[in-house]
Parts: sequence; structure tokens; C-alpha cells
Amino acid sequence: MNPAGLPLGHYVPGPSPIHNVGPGLKLLSLVVFIVVVTWFNTSWWVLLVAACLLSAGYALAHVPVNVAWNQFRPLLPILILLGAFQWWQNSWQYSLSVTVGLALSVMAACLVTLTTTIPQLVSAIEKAVAPLGKLGVPVGNVSLALMLTIRVIPLEFKIIHDVMEARAARGAGWSIRAVFSPVLIRSIKKAQDLSEALWARGAE
Repeated sequence: MNPAGLPLGHYVPGPSPIHNVGPGLKLLSLVVFIVVVTWFNTSWWVLLVAACLLSAGYALAHVPVNVAWNQFRPLLPILILLGAFQWWQNSWQYSLSVTVGLALSVMAACLVTLTTTIPQLVSAIEKAVAPLGKLGVPVGNVSLALMLTIRVIPLEFKIIHDVMEARAARGAGWSIRAVFSPVLIRSIKKAQDLSEALWARGAE
């Protein structure tokens, strides 16, 4: 597969320092990163430091610029819509900080999935939630659900981007209903395919 055409969050094998970091530490770092960026999203110093750290992470992971851009490009329509709505509701400064914070958070999640295999993610999450097993919580199902959440969010952005790009190619006008319907249909189809794959592998 052409690296530049990789879908959002698709694992890219490699011997980089980021690949060699334990999946548990990467997940913990991701949670801390998102919490800090979300909590302090009105502080431009925090966002700037977060952007520098994220850029360094992609560089250390040896992710090519075109692959990184392919991860970011599907987010643009969503960020533009969110930014326009926040500007209308609040101010352009708040709008910009919210959209930048969201972009950084999603790109951080993409970096984790680009450098961590699904089995590694499941294993790390299982270890994190293992104590809940003493309370009767189905640890395997919980860890699988959390892992799927991390993977599905970037894929959902990709579906929205593909729908909007297809409409633009046909010269179709903008309509929330016209975009929402195919996005919903594709999302349901993707969910059905995923459930069938899990069922075939014996997941409950």
C-alpha cells in the first residue's frame, strides 16, 4: 500500500523510538495530552507546546510528511464547520482555540494508532482495566470496546471527508441532510462489517 494513501490511524510498522515505547505508556500519554489540551484550550502557550510535542512525536516515529498530511486532511471539513459554529456562538479567538485543540487531540490519537498494533492496544487496555475483573466486569469486552473507540473516531472523520469530497466532485450544493444521510449509511455499514468480523472471531 502506498504510505501516502494510508487511511486514518492505519498501523505503520517501523523501528522508531515511538514504536518501541510501551503501548501502556503511549495510551497514558495520549489521555494526559487530550486532558491538558482540552482543559487549557484557551491558553495559546499550552497549545503551542502541545503542537511542538506532537510534531516531535511524528518526527521521532519517522512518519513521512505526506502520511501525516493524509491523517490531517480528512479533519479539515469538520474543523471548518466546528470553527464556523463556535465563531457564531462565541468569538473567533475561542473558535480557533477549540478547533486547534480538537485537531491536536485527534492527531495525537492517530500517532498512537499509527505506531501501535491492535493486539498491543488490546493488551495494554486489558492490563489497565484488569482490577475491574474482581468486580465482575468483563475485562476482555471492555478493553475491546475502548480499543475500538480509539480506532473508530479517526475512521468516522474519514467517512465524513469522503462523503463531502464526493459531493464536491459532483458539484452538489451544501446540505446538512444530504451529508448526514450517506455518512449515517456508511457508518452503519462499517459497523455491520466490524460486528461480523468480530462475530467470526468468536467475540460476544
